Parts: sequence; structure tokens; C-alpha cells
Amino acid sequence: MDNTSKNIDILKKILTNFNIKISLNNAIYIDEYKNVKAVEFVIQNQTFNLFIDDEFDDFVYKNPILDLCVVLRDLEDYRFSDDYLVWCAKRHIEPKNDIARQYYMDLSQTYNEIEKLLGEINSHIPSMDFEFDMGEVKLLRESVI
Repeated sequence: MDNTSKNIDILKKILTNFNIKISLNNAIYIDEYKNVKAVEFVIQNQTFNLFIDDEFDDFVYKNPILDLCVVLRDLEDYRFSDDYLVWCAKRHIEPKNDIARQYYMDLSQTYNEIEKLLGEINSHIPSMDFEFDMGEVKLLRESVI
């Protein structure tokens, strides 16, 4: 395993070991910009309905490894958000959005359930790779891996 794809290999193992499936529901949006996507996240036949910030439109690549990384990044972001207002601001969601508010309130329990199944939630690929389209993200977007 070379260093370039080390994190990709870890994500592949997570996909396989936990029988993860990720699918979009393009009929539901939480915001007017449609950058926060409704996602069905299945881990070992347990389904979680999530709203995932796809800031860089990575779901269009239809790459399961990249999809997993995007979902895990969003969950990490939730963990590190100070509060609901910070979480909304990062996603450009109006804090008065009732769907977003209810989702955020439920997300703590959902996060904990996912963490019990997967262990520590870690997207494994640095945010800079996403922001600058480089490294392992570039490989995944180009379907080189």
C-alpha cells in the first residue's frame, strides 16, 4: 500500500467491513441552494436518514469511497460545531428553518448510534484535499482508485 492511497484503503475497508450503502434522495432538500443533500446511509442493514453538506458536489462522481468520506466529514463537522447557529452558518442554512432545527436536535442521537456501529468517526482524508482538489480526493474524483 503506497502512502498516496493509504486513507483510501482504510475507507474501502470500512465500506466492505460494515456493508455500507449510500444513496441520495434528490426529492428532499433542507435548503434553497440544494448543497445539503438528503442521504440514506445504511450500515449493516441499519438505515440513517441524513442531510449531508456536499459543498464540492462530490456525490456527482458516484464513487462509494468518496461518498463515504463526504458523509463522515459532515458527521465530523457536526461533532466540532459549537452550536446550531455555527452548524447552520457553515451550510448557509437559515437558522429559522424548522426542518434543519429538528434534524440538528436529532443528530446527537444519530451520531452516537453511527459511532457505536463504526467506532470513532473519522473521514481519514484532510479537508485541504477537498478544498484544493488534490491528493486522495483528486484520485477519487478522477476515479483513478
